[in-house]
Amino acid sequence: MRAVRLLPQNSAGAKKLGGSRAARKRPIGVG
Repeated sequence: MRAVRLLPQNSAGAKKLGGSRAARKRPIGVG
């Protein structure tokens, strides 16, 4: 979860940590 906040640009990393949270912060990265 912290990685998503530290690396919001890493959509791949965010997906592994929690796509749901990354999708809310960066919907563009998901897809």
